[in-house]
Amino acid sequence: MTDSFVLSTTLNTALLPGDHAPRLLYVLLEITPNTQAPLRRTPVNLALVVDASESMLIPSLDDELVEELDRRGLLVETIADGVPVFRVLDMPDDLAARAEPICTMDFVQQALRLLVERLGADDRVALVAFAASAKTLVSNRSGADRRKMLDVLETLVDGRLGDDTLLTAGLQAALSEAQRGQGDDRQTRLLLLTDGFVADEERAKGVAAQVASSGFPLSTVGLGMTFNEGFLIDLAEMSGGNAHLVFRPAEIPGIFAAELESAQRIVARAVDMRIGLTPGVEIRRVHRIHPVISELPLSGLQDRSLTLSLGALEREQPLAVLVELLCPPRPPGAYRLAQVVVTGDAPGSPPVRTMQRTDILVQVAPPGQPLPVPDVRVMKLVETVNTFKLQTRALADAAAGDIAGATRKLQTAATRLLADGEFELAAAVQSEITNLEQQGELSAAGAKKLRYDTRKLTQKLA
Repeated sequence: MTDSFVLSTTLNTALLPGDHAPRLLYVLLEITPNTQAPLRRTPVNLALVVDASESMLIPSLDDELVEELDRRGLLVETIADGVPVFRVLDMPDDLAARAEPICTMDFVQQALRLLVERLGADDRVALVAFAASAKTLVSNRSGADRRKMLDVLETLVDGRLGDDTLLTAGLQAALSEAQRGQGDDRQTRLLLLTDGFVADEERAKGVAAQVASSGFPLSTVGLGMTFNEGFLIDLAEMSGGNAHLVFRPAEIPGIFAAELESAQRIVARAVDMRIGLTPGVEIRRVHRIHPVISELPLSGLQDRSLTLSLGALEREQPLAVLVELLCPPRPPGAYRLAQVVVTGDAPGSPPVRTMQRTDILVQVAPPGQPLPVPDVRVMKLVETVNTFKLQTRALADAAAGDIAGATRKLQTAATRLLADGEFELAAAVQSEITNLEQQGELSAAGAKKLRYDTRKLTQKLA
């Protein structure tokens, strides 16, 4: 049986100086789909969790028409479901002909219709709506039962679930439905969409932890400018899911389609990495660097062994982490610093377990021996991760009211992004620097764009 993936290791240097100081070593660990393994479409088990609160149901106009109404002073700002919205005071006849109001839920319904049409008889699907309360609209069923799914889509717009945004019950219901539909060969995934601040974040995180412990990825879609992006990103990262930012509701169908395709491309699920350290070696930090950047917690470090849950591995999309090791002074010679073991289950009935292991080996040079140039690719990834960390701290400073600190960090990040050719993101950073200097705060849209887009910086370096 061909293994579903291979594990490779690259160090920034394999030769450490022979002196009396501890040394920091960067280790790039990459888990790549095995190109020799057979390709197949993986059956899926999807549980969809959709925000059905009032803000999702408010009809809106296209951007050009809104700008014209604003120019004429015909808009007034109000609050719906805790979300600021603009209502039209009076629609002139010349603009009424152009007005074709459409609400966010219309695009959600369109996305669900397209998704259902692409499901096969071996797929499973469930749909849960939530607002002040939650309701399972479609219990877990075969993808061949399209009519039931399509018939209930209209109930998403009846507005009977209330105006608040309480996620816990909806997420718990979706998890229950996902567990009902799981099978040896199906790839289970939960997909959450919301456009507002969730009022029960801590309780919802508890359910998301259950999702992660079940081995199910939870992907999140944050729509607009009034949701808590940190919360939705955290939910996705807990389980190895994807976190999407959507400013235009018309993008929703594409996101849903991409999530379905992602689930169908799984070559190994529940991928875990265990890093066993030799005495004296310490782990300083671990960052996931592909498919996106995130700092991974060290809470799983016990008895000199760290276990990381990396989620699912897709075709043509490797998983990769960057490990910072602090190595103690050693006499000249060869040393093993750590052993890395990666396991994952390839789809099948029953699932097929793949295990790959490797040792992290270095040489300590005699005093005075010249050292090689550090690995260029690894050091470039280190620089990119440092830019991510810098911008993350800048956003935290801004949220805490440290405008000067946030501005300095963003200025440094903008310089690094320009040097890396990330001109669009650098311009977005510069725009937020201006907002800090002139308004004393970041714009809602700008802060979200920086947080989401900075996570993707390593995708061009793969």
